[in-house]
Amino acid sequence: MAVSRAGRYLAAASETPSVLEMWRNTADGYQHVWETTDRVCDRLAFSPRGDALVAADWGRDELAVYDAPTGRVERRIPAKQTWGAEFSPDGEQLAFTEEDDVVVWDWAARKPLHRLHGHLSTVTWVTYSPDGRQLVSCGKDRRVILWDARTGQRLRTMIGHLVWPWQVVFAGSDRL
Repeated sequence: MAVSRAGRYLAAASETPSVLEMWRNTADGYQHVWETTDRVCDRLAFSPRGDALVAADWGRDELAVYDAPTGRVERRIPAKQTWGAEFSPDGEQLAFTEEDDVVVWDWAARKPLHRLHGHLSTVTWVTYSPDGRQLVSCGKDRRVILWDARTGQRLRTMIGHLVWPWQVVFAGSDRL
């Protein structure tokens, strides 16, 4: 499930049955807008403006980019074993997982900026700090890696977790 930043849209996905639904917040509550039954979603992410929804699909090895109001697929981005995607807070970048790496795209140009190497196994989560300066990823290698979001430079690697972390979040602008 994902909610757009302004709260205008709510997207919900289920695996069995495979359904992705979009709801719009109105004065009468959330109203169903569209749905598709051809997509299993491992992670949903809205653009900061709420006009685009990205659905990461591990089984299809791709990200599907939807026009949030209409449900039209605007683009499919190949991404092997993708588990997650996230927009930077300013909407300039889209980061997503692909196998053992994190890929950072220039969203306006719709092209890759960086491929971040550092994990030894599948990356399962990626998210930006609230100020957008840092990016954090985690994966099945039991590593959590902090990156500089603009340069792609690895800032810190945290190892020694007993199990592989499924998700990492920031507590404030730069604390994990």
